[in-house]
Amino acid sequence: MKYALATNWDDNLLIHLKKLNKNKKDKIIELFGALAYSVLGSARSVPRVKDISIKDAEKKIRKIKDAGFQFNYLLNSSVFPNLKSKEKLEEAKKYLFWLRDLKPDIITIGNEKAIELVSRYLPNIPLNLSITMAIKDVNKAERLFKKYPNIKRITPHQIINRDLKKLKDFIKIAHKYKVKVELLANEICLYDCPRMKEHYAYLGEISRIGIKTHEEFETWCDKIKVENPIEFLNSCWIRPEDVKIYENLEVDIVKIAGRGEDSRYLKKVSKTYMERKHKGNVMSLFYPNFWPQNKIPFIESSKLNGFIEYLWNKKLKKLTIMSKKYNIMYKFKEN
Repeated sequence: MKYALATNWDDNLLIHLKKLNKNKKDKIIELFGALAYSVLGSARSVPRVKDISIKDAEKKIRKIKDAGFQFNYLLNSSVFPNLKSKEKLEEAKKYLFWLRDLKPDIITIGNEKAIELVSRYLPNIPLNLSITMAIKDVNKAERLFKKYPNIKRITPHQIINRDLKKLKDFIKIAHKYKVKVELLANEICLYDCPRMKEHYAYLGEISRIGIKTHEEFETWCDKIKVENPIEFLNSCWIRPEDVKIYENLEVDIVKIAGRGEDSRYLKKVSKTYMERKHKGNVMSLFYPNFWPQNKIPFIESSKLNGFIEYLWNKKLKKLTIMSKKYNIMYKFKEN
């Protein structure tokens, strides 16, 4: 399997990743990141994503590419800014031309207006349809593939990870247009969260104007998870042990998120996925700073052997009640 990994801009991380790639059959082929604040924005968690200068970004991206990794630049705000004034449009164009000179291998885009803008000014750079576009419908994906031939990758809505039929349909149509399919592995958002669109829009806004918190969404989400522990199982994460299943379905890339995490976490999680096995608490792989009440539920990874197959054999996408087979006891431990 090929992996795309978040960068926290730590140069020492590159040394570790190069060693991993030498010793593992699976490979990290790409790092992804963006400036903390920009006119077009990105989906980011403030203030945890490191804010670096334009000059530092240029240097670090060169180092990433010199180390043999591709670089994926994120313009994945789900909301397009108001560029009606000449001043704002010129600011956006200046940003895009700066981005062109960085020579990213691909740009991840979060809304269709941004696709139009980037395609107009940077027609030769491949595009990835971001998970923030929340594309669940295969027909919508095909329409975009036809309209914008520079789309070379799609990261569909999280629920596609758990929907075997739709996943197969996405892979089939994407590969027909020579588009790669990428799935996000390590996220614990609620299954088909009703506030996800609102949350993504908010993240895009704070990446442009600098509001410092999105606690409202976290508090709301945390309450649901604590009161309904089954929601942890229903989050659309991918266990390292289950990478083989998605590989056999011809998924092209697995995305490992964590731009706001420290290098210790990124090293651990990338190594674990590349080894395709994890002993102990599977929940330790997922966004350590986002657990309700600063506590992490305990789920022994081995107890989930066969879980995805169980769902798919039962023609399920999620559990509505704890089954006898997966009646897992959640022990909350202080971090």
